[in-house]
Amino acid sequence: MLNTFVLGLVILIRCATGKGSQCVEKYRGRVLDCTKKNITDIKEIIAPQGITDLLLDHNNVHIIQSNTFTSMCDVEILSINYNNVRRIQPPAFSCLGLLQELNLENNSIARLNNSMFIELTRLSFLSLSGNQIISIQPYSFQGLQHLHTLTLESNQLTSLGAKTFFGLQELKFIDISHNKIQEIDLLTFHHLTSLEEVRLYNNQLEVLANGLLAGLSQITLLHLHNNKLNYLTADVLRLATNRSSPLELSLTGNPLQVSIPL
Repeated sequence: MLNTFVLGLVILIRCATGKGSQCVEKYRGRVLDCTKKNITDIKEIIAPQGITDLLLDHNNVHIIQSNTFTSMCDVEILSINYNNVRRIQPPAFSCLGLLQELNLENNSIARLNNSMFIELTRLSFLSLSGNQIISIQPYSFQGLQHLHTLTLESNQLTSLGAKTFFGLQELKFIDISHNKIQEIDLLTFHHLTSLEEVRLYNNQLEVLANGLLAGLSQITLLHLHNNKLNYLTADVLRLATNRSSPLELSLTGNPLQVSIPL
């Protein structure tokens, strides 16, 4: 009798998630774990009602199509790491107005545009680490006014523009390490007044524009090690000295000179 019940439960889960994907419901139906199920099209998953966490890591999703999640409007955490995602077709995330965390690590995304994430107004965590991102269109993060954490490490970025991070007023943590950044516009960080941690190490920066970090009064960590910086600008020195709490400033691996232009 017990064996019959267990078998029936497994069959129910397979049918509910579509095309034999064998996704597993966990934590009283709140989590749908579809990790390593050889899924190629997310739309084929018929998720049970009430799912808040959708785990799709280590599958074969190459394109996230428009309106992919219209039957999963309650999802708050979405993970699509290690899928070789190359393209996101807006509005891919329509209906996900409750989403708080989005993980898109270790895929093949090359470009971000200004309509990619616009529906995700409650998002607080976004990770795009380990992709192939070479460019970020101005206003790509517009609408993400509640985003606290943004990770972009291990991509192929060479520059950051004035409007790259426009609209991220509540951003506290940003990681852009392990890229190929040579140039950062003077206005890139000017409106990010809530920033507490900035990680820019392992890039190719030779100079930081004086005033680039002006207004970042909340910053507690600034990692600039393993770049090509020859000197520190006046605003970096002010951040390090004129403050009531200590600043964790990392500069090792730079060919710093004694002279400091003001």
